[in-house]
Amino acid sequence: MKKIHILVAMLLFATILLPAVGWAQSKEDGIRLHNEAYALQEKAQSHADLKQAEQKYLQAIAIYQRVGERGNLGLAYNSIGLIYAAWGQYDKAVEYYCFASVGIGQFPMIG
Repeated sequence: MKKIHILVAMLLFATILLPAVGWAQSKEDGIRLHNEAYALQEKAQSHADLKQAEQKYLQAIAIYQRVGERGNLGLAYNSIGLIYAAWGQYDKAVEYYCFASVGIGQFPMIG
C-alpha cells in the first residue's frame, strides 16, 4: 500500500510541475499518439502488439504531463492498466488504475 501512495504522490507531482517545464509538443501530438495506441490495442494479436501500444500510451502520457492535459492523462493510464491486466500482471495493472483514478477523479474531463 505504501508503494501505491508513493506512486500516486509522484503522479500528482508530475501533473503539477511537469507542465511548467516545457511545451515542446502539443496536446494534439499527445492525442494523436493516444489514438494510435488505442488502435493498436484494439487490433492486437500478440504481446508485441500490446507492447507497441503501451509505448505509444507512455509517449502520450509524457506529452499530456508537459502540456497539462489531465483528462486524457487518466484515460491513457487506464488503458495501460488494461494492457497489463491482459498480460496477467495484475499488480502492475492496479498501479496504473490508481494513476488513472487520480487523474480522472481529481481533474475534470476535457472533451
